[in-house]
Amino acid sequence: MPGPPLRVDQQRAALIAAVEAEDDLGIELSVADAEFLVGWENVVLATSDGWILRFPRGSQQEYVREVAVLRRLAGRLPVPIPTIAATGKRRDFAVYRRLTGASLDLAAYDRADRQTRDRLATSIARFLAAMHGALSGDEIAELGVPAFGADGQPVVLPDEIAAAYGDRLAALQEEQRSLAARAHATVLLHDDLHPGNFVLDAPVGRLSGVWDFSCVSVGDPSQDFRYLVGDSMDLAERIASAYAARTGREIDLGLASVSLQLEEISDALEEGRDPTPYLT
Repeated sequence: MPGPPLRVDQQRAALIAAVEAEDDLGIELSVADAEFLVGWENVVLATSDGWILRFPRGSQQEYVREVAVLRRLAGRLPVPIPTIAATGKRRDFAVYRRLTGASLDLAAYDRADRQTRDRLATSIARFLAAMHGALSGDEIAELGVPAFGADGQPVVLPDEIAAAYGDRLAALQEEQRSLAARAHATVLLHDDLHPGNFVLDAPVGRLSGVWDFSCVSVGDPSQDFRYLVGDSMDLAERIASAYAARTGREIDLGLASVSLQLEEISDALEEGRDPTPYLT
């Protein structure tokens, strides 16, 4: 399970009770048999008839911001994103229809020809270019979109690990600072862009939808490539090339890689896992 342990009020039974306590959603929902899904930022009830009910694991401020950002982005991006149909009144949660399509098959991608790979990469680059310019500076300020990494906590290694790997962590942090200092652009980041949040028109087709805008932030466009680097460097390189051709902005995949490595260390510590595989 990603993230820290769930509280009692974040368990499936509590979510179902919260939905059933709502009396003015304006939507008929049947959640008794809903699938229960757990993510870092949210817990979800997914109904058999295609409704997604998304409950935040973070603060109310983060939830309110995500709802406002989704509503502001409506109609501004080249592929569908969640369209909020209702929100809870007694408890914070958002309701929207499931985006339908295929998941990315990375094994099939590895076997695909160059034209197929480039077609997928170009469609993702098109989304990123639009996302990165979708809100004005005034809108970003109005919505309270945070700077990249603003909500993160400093990485502190346990003493027994710090003795062997403290210097390595310090070197990674300095490398990230040095690379980030060279950034020339600040854009609206999706900030959680990985294959699990893609909807495609075929397993190695074109992008046809994007999930999960709960991490939206402002920063170097290279940061939106960090999970892509971890999943497929070939795909990341092709998207970066197509993105640069479309926007004129060069992507630093080195910055994306070191940011991912530091995040993996932080996540391992938060979940009580051994971080040393990410420090070697």
